[in-house]
Amino acid sequence: ARNVAIEADVSFHDAGAPALVFRVEEDGGIAHGMCAVVVSARGVLLWRLLDDRWSLVSEVRKPVAADAVHVLRVVARGDTIAVSLNGKRLIRTRGRMLRGRGLVGILGRDGPCRFYAVRARALD
Repeated sequence: ARNVAIEADVSFHDAGAPALVFRVEEDGGIAHGMCAVVVSARGVLLWRLLDDRWSLVSEVRKPVAADAVHVLRVVARGDTIAVSLNGKRLIRTRGRMLRGRGLVGILGRDGPCRFYAVRARALD
């Protein structure tokens, strides 16, 4: 979906970095574009993958407790993306993002990650 709301309870251990991915564009099972919101001990980051290159769009450097469950929410509507953690909005950005329809998913990186109760709904 192009316009989507995604929410998941996430946790990580040590260097783990759970991520929600959305607007995933793929061809033949290979992703060549997507947006990803990553939570780590260092904070919350919004990334964009386009033509096999990752670029950091926005970040909030604020410690996030490891080994605790956090509620991560992403709302992508048109050219606006809003990200909140535990009910507090941390990122709101416009433009510079993939705007087409795409898949939604989860991604665990750099260490142990857990995803609980992942929910996604199209806003179209």
